[in-house]
Amino acid sequence: MRWYFSYRVLFDWIAGLASSLCFYIFSTKISMGFHWPSDSDRVALASSIMGVSAALLGLVLAASTFLVGHVQHERFKLLREARSWSEFPHLVKSCLWRLFALTIFSGISALCTSDGFHTLAPVLIFLIVISSLSVAALVWVVSAIISIQDL
Repeated sequence: MRWYFSYRVLFDWIAGLASSLCFYIFSTKISMGFHWPSDSDRVALASSIMGVSAALLGLVLAASTFLVGHVQHERFKLLREARSWSEFPHLVKSCLWRLFALTIFSGISALCTSDGFHTLAPVLIFLIVISSLSVAALVWVVSAIISIQDL
C-alpha cells in the first residue's frame, strides 16, 4: 500500500480513465449483452448514485471532523505522530472533492435527456471509480490509524 499512496492520484486517474474508456468501447462497439436504461431507469440510477455519494460525502465530513477534533487531546500524541495520520488530511480533502463532484454530476445526469446521458455516462463512470478508490483509501488509512496501539 505504500506504493499506492506514493502514486495515489496518478493511479486513480489511470484507473478512472481506463474504466471510462472500456465502458465507452463496450457500450458503442459491442451491443451484445448491453442495453441503455430506459428513461425512468436512467433517472432512478442517477438519483441513486447521487443519494449514495451525498450520503458518503456527509459521512466522510462528519467522521473526519469528529476524528480531528478528538485527536487534539494530549493522549493521542502517538496517533498524531503516525505516518498514517499525516496522509489523513490529504485523503479527506481528496475524498470530499471527488464525492462532491460525483454528487453534482449524477444530479445533472438525472436531469439530462437520454442522448445526453449517453454522452455523460463515461464521465460518470470515471467519477464513480475515482470516488470509490478515494473512499477505499480513506478506509485503509482510518484502519491503520485505529490499529495504532498504546492509546
